[in-house]
Amino acid sequence: MSNVVWKFKHDRGTETAPLSVSFSVDGSHGVIGQNGVGPAKGFPDAAIDSGGDLKAFNGTAFSDFISGAARPGIDPDPDSVRLTVRKGGLPISSITFQPVLSSPAATELDINALMRAGKASSATPEQLIALGTGLAALDAKAARADTDHALSAQSLADTAQSKVAADNAVANLSVSTTRGKVYGDKAAVDAALGSHLDDDLVENAQTGDIFKRVAGAWQLLTNVGAGYVSARRFGVSPTNTAAQNAMALAAAAAFSAAAGVTIANFEDITTGSTFDPPERTSFECLGWGRIRPSGNFTAIRLSKPFITGKYVADTRAMTDFTESAVIVSGDGRFYDFDRPLDVELEAWGNRLTVRQGVGIDLRSDTGWVSLATLKMKSFGYETPIRYWTNPTLNLDGTPYVGGYINGNEATVSTDFGTYGIVYKHEAGVEISGNRTRGQLQARPDTVHTILTTGTKLLDNLFEVKTWDFKQTYAYNLSPNGIGNIVRDGGQTPLRARISDFDEYHCATVGSLPHKRTAILPASLNNRNFSGNADDSLALSDQDFVVTQTAGPVPAGSLSNAFRELMELRAVYTLSAGQSVTFEVQFDANYASMNMWGLVFDYGWNARRVLLEARVKVGSVDTWVTHLDLTDNFSAFPGWQHPATTGSVAPDRLRVTLADPVDSLGRIALARVWARIGALGGRAYLKRSGGIVRGKTYFKAGLTFGATDTDIEAALNLKLDAQGSIRRKLAPTSATDVWTRLCRIQAVNPIAGNENALFSGRVILGTSTGRTGDRSATVDFAFGVRGAGNAVTVVPLLTTHGNAADWEFRVYRTADGWHDLYFKQGPYQTFALFDTLLYGGTAYWTTTDPTADGTLTQVWSSVGGARQGIEAGHYRVGGVQVVGARAAAIANPTDAATTQAALIALLAVQRAHGLIAP
Repeated sequence: MSNVVWKFKHDRGTETAPLSVSFSVDGSHGVIGQNGVGPAKGFPDAAIDSGGDLKAFNGTAFSDFISGAARPGIDPDPDSVRLTVRKGGLPISSITFQPVLSSPAATELDINALMRAGKASSATPEQLIALGTGLAALDAKAARADTDHALSAQSLADTAQSKVAADNAVANLSVSTTRGKVYGDKAAVDAALGSHLDDDLVENAQTGDIFKRVAGAWQLLTNVGAGYVSARRFGVSPTNTAAQNAMALAAAAAFSAAAGVTIANFEDITTGSTFDPPERTSFECLGWGRIRPSGNFTAIRLSKPFITGKYVADTRAMTDFTESAVIVSGDGRFYDFDRPLDVELEAWGNRLTVRQGVGIDLRSDTGWVSLATLKMKSFGYETPIRYWTNPTLNLDGTPYVGGYINGNEATVSTDFGTYGIVYKHEAGVEISGNRTRGQLQARPDTVHTILTTGTKLLDNLFEVKTWDFKQTYAYNLSPNGIGNIVRDGGQTPLRARISDFDEYHCATVGSLPHKRTAILPASLNNRNFSGNADDSLALSDQDFVVTQTAGPVPAGSLSNAFRELMELRAVYTLSAGQSVTFEVQFDANYASMNMWGLVFDYGWNARRVLLEARVKVGSVDTWVTHLDLTDNFSAFPGWQHPATTGSVAPDRLRVTLADPVDSLGRIALARVWARIGALGGRAYLKRSGGIVRGKTYFKAGLTFGATDTDIEAALNLKLDAQGSIRRKLAPTSATDVWTRLCRIQAVNPIAGNENALFSGRVILGTSTGRTGDRSATVDFAFGVRGAGNAVTVVPLLTTHGNAADWEFRVYRTADGWHDLYFKQGPYQTFALFDTLLYGGTAYWTTTDPTADGTLTQVWSSVGGARQGIEAGHYRVGGVQVVGARAAAIANPTDAATTQAALIALLAVQRAHGLIAP
């Protein structure tokens, strides 16, 4: 016999899970080859790769499968070989053949060709029926059950259709007397065997409960409950090889993702490759269940969205582990509320010898790790927990600038580390807005329990307790970071080293004095959650009055600095000696703030930053300086009230910027923000109520009122499934009231993709003295096209009824936007709107456009053009035909004049479809 490449193609169909291959030989001697196919049965000798081809597999890489084959006419006939394909330890297909080459000179054994030539066989449907009958008659006794179950599982696997039957067999009668591998229904096992060895494990196939034999009695090891499946069902076992467990773990995770169940692993296992579960996996390491890498490589890597559960890595058996035991990778793009990551992580290292490596590693890689909720324990590593914006390469080899690690909420516990928590900014955008709480245990050789290194470390909050620290500085914050805060409520006099620029940092240790600095809203860098519920200055140009009083006109608009998306900018180009000043003027109902600040583009900030607020000192309006920097290097300059619970209630804010860092004199202002507290959603609206703008997310369990009606009444609006809005305007008193309804423009300047449309109906109340004869309903649809003075506004507007003293108007702002306003006359009882807004921006604010000299009126419902209507077979054009009945009788004493007027009136009526031609 000669060694050749064995070729076999397995039809994967839509199957993507790892598949292993095992061989069994009928004779007393095996096919002797490089991969050692021998007389033993069932061990995995090879694998099926992603393309369905048979390959040798060493746990990390594929290669050609080489083994012995007989040359026809030269070598004696070989024994028959059975090739079995397995998924997670469960056989799914098998082929029986003799390994004989097609010719003496052949260098490959094509197993598929043997099947096509009728020289290989597989199970028939009749055999399956017979095997199913035999399975039903299995003896429940232990020795017989072991033998029959193994034979039936192998036989049923001879066709892909046998999987369901095999699953049923395992679930309903899966009994083995091997210690530590007893599983099945507890009552069935008790009845079958009568007694067990201590430490035997039993799984209830119906509930997923796992029992352990302790001192001759059953003990509930863990109540995994409904929806949980034991990892053992997929072949995960402490007695497996590392390569077997790697494939079994992958199969278990794939099943979890597909079936929506949680996999429960309750034993220490060793894996031959990194466990990187797919999207939507739920996995729990229960009890003492842990995943151990067989070498110096990462045990667990979470790089896909929608992953939940508890993941535990254990490298204690290795004295030379230098990698990261657990990695949370930004490849998963964890940055939106629709791509959540909510997991519990543990890493156990070798704490008794030289500590190396990283326990739990949050890395930006080629994406973001943002808005994750993490519970982390890490012991026995040089760095138990690390946040790292690491430098990586694009596919073309050029450096990749990684994304954010920001807005993450973490509860931590560390011990036996050279460090505790390390934030390492090496590349990428920034590490910012992370909140970390927990316990940090120091050892005599622990250098720092918190260490931050690099430049773009911004507004991270540590609320921790360090125990038993013996070295110089427990907390070492980079002097290049901005606004990083450590709060340690302990009573021991811990030493804390912070930056020399302590107006940008804060460290609280017990009752020691400290500085306070502004904390940016974590939502500023998130695309989905950003509005005035988290930042009370968001969209200030719509709620308040924003005025630039000095400096050049910016590229873009100053309004961009108050927008939800920070991709927008107000970019000023200043010449030598120039400065920019603008103010935000609030109304009387603006609530208090205790911190506010700016966000610049990196490298485009201003060295000169002056933040001022006008507040009442006694009864006098007084400008108070909050921040005065002449050599600012931060992209996030800000101010926080020096008192822990202090706040201010200004009626104006003023910002002055000068001396750009940029060599071309540019200052790029991305955001002006304010808030009342460090937690998300802590930006109060007006005391008398106000509009929540931006995308707002309501947490489960939030209650507005006892019924839906109460909620609608409390919010004064109604949302239906299509997103339409019902809004009732308040009654008026002795004067007109104008309401800015919405922006009827989606893009500026107006372009071919303009698609905004505001349509609906308003039911008008009338003066309380005219309810008997003056009421109305108005149907409308407003949009805009064109540009400048050539803009087209011809809405649909039809009125039913006699209500007076109301008006729609369209105004153009100084920067080219078109807004729709509505006027209510005096003593009107109500105006109820049922509307649908597409592509525009809703406002619903009380604003008088006639008092704003920067606005230009472009259309009014009083005399303005409108679209026509059809009544029956007649179409009425969108112009006024008859002003009054008297117009038809120009001179009642002159018949000729009257006749001419009537003829002219008939012609106009025909032209507009009022009468037949």
